[in-house]
This record gives sequence, structure tokens and C-alpha cells, in this order.
Amino acid sequence: MKQLYIVLFILTFPIVLLAQTNYHQGYVIKNNGDTLNGYINYREWQETPRVIEFKPSLQIKSATNFYPNTIQGFKLNNFESFITYVGPISTDNNVFPDLSDDLDMNTKIDTLFLKTIYANPNISLLSQVDDIKTRLFILEKGDKPVELKYYQFFGDGATIHNLYPFRQQLFQLYNKYDIQDDKKNAMKAERLLFNENDIKKFIKLINKDSIDAKVSSYRFFAGLIFNRTATQFNGDNIFSNATPSVKYLPSISVGIDMFMNPNVQKLIFRNELSFSYIKPKLIRPKIASTFTNPDIVYTFNQLSIILSSQIIYNIYNRENMKIFIGGGMNLNFSHYSNNIMALNDDFINRPYNLESLWASFPVQTGVAFNKKLDIFVKYITHSAYTDYTRFSISTETFSLGAHYYLTKRKSQKS
Repeated sequence: MKQLYIVLFILTFPIVLLAQTNYHQGYVIKNNGDTLNGYINYREWQETPRVIEFKPSLQIKSATNFYPNTIQGFKLNNFESFITYVGPISTDNNVFPDLSDDLDMNTKIDTLFLKTIYANPNISLLSQVDDIKTRLFILEKGDKPVELKYYQFFGDGATIHNLYPFRQQLFQLYNKYDIQDDKKNAMKAERLLFNENDIKKFIKLINKDSIDAKVSSYRFFAGLIFNRTATQFNGDNIFSNATPSVKYLPSISVGIDMFMNPNVQKLIFRNELSFSYIKPKLIRPKIASTFTNPDIVYTFNQLSIILSSQIIYNIYNRENMKIFIGGGMNLNFSHYSNNIMALNDDFINRPYNLESLWASFPVQTGVAFNKKLDIFVKYITHSAYTDYTRFSISTETFSLGAHYYLTKRKSQKS
């Protein structure tokens, strides 16, 4: 039952925390051109927001909601900016496998926020994401945003057909701005895929702009961990009353963090590979000091490679310090040796079958400093690696560790 509560906590705590506010400095531009400075609730937006929450001051409890039809746009300082768009948008789904059976070129008029992906005085790139698709727009100086068109559909029920009108749209801009090396760049336009990075690079080529301040959506790290691991028997077994075998040993790890939003870095998906070793020794306590009741000793060596998938959430999220909590599941791949029970001068090899693949459930909390290092404490509840019905052998682990981040934000050429 205890493990069930822990699993439920791990599954539900990110959902609860995502509802929390995360106000950052920014401003909104009203339809009359006035600018309102204040704070905007910056969420982990997987889809382009349809409404934003704004406060002129953090001391004010209630927020004002702004919709695309009520403002010209808004900006979160040092993060993202959005403008309001009123006009036609495509309505087809062009992402496999949710494709239509025929070419669907229908549009509808809508009022939306568009996120600025790349800004330039000549040509900018914007995007809008909803539950149907991702749309990309170009914004030319002195004009309104225009959607880049791309169609993917089942033409005969089985074959996937692709149409790339956006290539011609971009090539027309390319010719308009008189870019040199026509043949080479024309070939680039003909091979463009409908994705944000490729299209952004081509627009930057048109703008003769090669520098891009990029925020990575992931980072690598290495860790050093000190573990206190207690091994014990549970249930109906001669070792059930034995004192748990406690070992203090270090382990190392490597891993990758992936950010839902690299600017916010509040919700993190962590995959970590670590190595651990324990050598438990359990002694059956004597009932009486007689020859017929000698000590019985059970030992084994366990070497484990642990693949951990966790969700990390920064409950306090500032540029140079973050406080986080997290949890997830470990898959343990273990190798055993010296699996022996000793009784006087007699030995029983492999008295118990120990599982080579088993699961455990970690929870942790810690503090990250200056986007370089975090220090954490971790708890792994009693996790069994036997398959007996009347008893089990399990370990419980308390850890103190540190991760050093191997990648960071930087400006680079595209």
C-alpha cells in the first residue's frame, strides 16, 4: 500500500504543480497602442495560449485576462513575444497518422496569438499551435502575417501525398530580396522540409542574418552519489527478524534533462543511467545458545545498472537558484555473485533466486545553483527483487548526491 501511495504521488504531483502561477515581468500592448507594464503568468505552453493572465503588480491578488481580440500583443521580457493575428488559417490536419483522405485546402477566419520564432526588420517567422496542427507564418515589413501552406493527406487511402506550397512562397521572397548564389540557395528552397528550424534558417539566409541566440532544449549532466542502502527480508522467512544489512557506498551517473519549455525550465524530463554495488550480509538471530541452533549467514553481491526516468519540477524557479522536487521509476538490471547461505562449515549456493530485472520508485528534492550544479537528497522505498509469495528480499536507499551540468545556454551560429 505504501508503494501505491508513492506511485500515485509521482503521477499526480506534476499535474497539481502545473496549475501554479509563474509570473514574469513583461507588458501587453492594448488595441489603442497603450503599453501596460507588469507581470504575465508564463506557463509551460504546449499550445499557443488563447488567453493570458496579467498583473500590474505582484502584490495584486486577482489577475486580468487578455484575449487576442482585446490586445495587439504581449511580451515576456527575456523570453517570448506574441502578436495578435486576425485572418484566415488552414483547418486540415497534416501530421501523420491523423491525415484526411483527400486534399483539404479549407480555411477559416480566426483571431489568434502568434508566437515570434525569429524576428527581423525585413522578414520574421511566427508560429501557432493548437490541438489540430502547427502553423507557421511569415511577417514581411509593412505587411500582415501570411501562413506558410503545407499539405499531407491520403490520396488513395494508403499512399501519403505531400504538397509544399510554402517552398514557392519562400522562393518568391528569396528572389525579391536579391540573394546571391542563386543556384545553390534555390536548391535549398526546393528541398525545404516543413519544420521550424529549416524554415528559420532559410529566412535568416534571405535576411543575411547568421547569428542566432539559441536556448538548448536539453542538457547533459554527470553525477556523484553516496548511498545508504539497507537490505532485509520481509514476510515468513528465517531471516525476517535479522537486523537489516546497511552499506554505505558511492555510485556514479550520467544523464540528460529535456525541458518542456527551455526558457522557463520549470518542468524537466530526466533520464539517468547510474551504477551501484552492494554486498549485504544477513545473520539469522539465535533463539538459544545451543549447538542445534547455530548462526545462519546469508550473503550476496549485487552489481546494478539503473535506468531512471523522472519528472523534475522547480517549485522555486529563479535564474541562479532553483528548488526542485521529483519522482519517477527505476529499471534495475542486476548481476549477482557469491549468492551463498552458510551454516557452520556447510554452504548452500543460490539458496534464493534473485531477479535480474526489477523496478524501484525514487523521490527526491534538491537545490540547483547558477545553472551549473545541483545538490539533492533521494529516497527509494523498499523495493523487492524476489518473486516468492510468502516473503521477499528488498532494499531501501537514502542518497545524497550532486549533478554537474555539462551543457548550458550559449549564443551560436545557425
